[in-house]
Amino acid sequence: MKADGYMTQQHETARTEYIDVSGTRIAYRSFGADTKNRPLVFMQHYYGNMELWDPNVTNAFARDREVLLFNYEGVGLSEGVSPRSVEDLATATSAFIEALGLETVDILGFSLGGMIAQEWCLRDLPLVGRVILLSTGPRGGEGMEFAELDGGRPPESDEDWLGAFFSQSESSQQAGREYIARTKRRTSDRDLPPSATVAQNQLMAIRAWGKQTSGERYADLSGIKHPTLVVTGLRDIVLPAMNSFILADKIPNAHLIAYPDSGHGAYAQYHELFVKQTNLFLDAN
Repeated sequence: MKADGYMTQQHETARTEYIDVSGTRIAYRSFGADTKNRPLVFMQHYYGNMELWDPNVTNAFARDREVLLFNYEGVGLSEGVSPRSVEDLATATSAFIEALGLETVDILGFSLGGMIAQEWCLRDLPLVGRVILLSTGPRGGEGMEFAELDGGRPPESDEDWLGAFFSQSESSQQAGREYIARTKRRTSDRDLPPSATVAQNQLMAIRAWGKQTSGERYADLSGIKHPTLVVTGLRDIVLPAMNSFILADKIPNAHLIAYPDSGHGAYAQYHELFVKQTNLFLDAN
């Protein structure tokens, strides 16, 4: 640790560590400032691993707090089989955090990670402080069937990610190309790509979450009592922005940020503004 209280490692250099969680070895990376702020846990999107987080975002947050990246069971360097439901993913994630011995954390859930974060919060666990729901949707949300993935494949190439995560404007596409370049800055000890089984199981989990099974639609969101920041891109074609408006409206203590001319990866397109606004939320009393 350096004399100014900051860790010497960052996104590009943090070593991959492993912890046994009920007999399954989970891969994670931890880096950032040694402060009294709660650690910020990043929960990844569908078919994503640790390499797909934006280093400009994770390093910026790490100036003020510990940042924790990890893979779900069965993803990349983590062992095990990918769970087939959001509920099981939430249980596994909670067990991972508890295995690390962390008492309270803030959580940033991106897409699928935001669904897991909602389920985690609905269990009213004292482990969670503040919550960021990024480009995600509620249970039974709008346009969450993902029929276009039937018989297809998840995004893998740079062009796939550009098309799925950024709008078609030249400025958004350029921001997407810059984001993709940043994800390649880490050159050693890189994560493994997710498998076809991960794609299938996670898609099953998302589709089940997207269905309203019983009761009043969105009624469960009133049970999320944590301070919540909801973030979306207004041109998100993966999870339409309407879902974020629903979350912000139905969660009692929620605030909404909607970025223009941006898609599913809005946080990376507006990375500097996103970090500034989110830090204000995380640091609020």
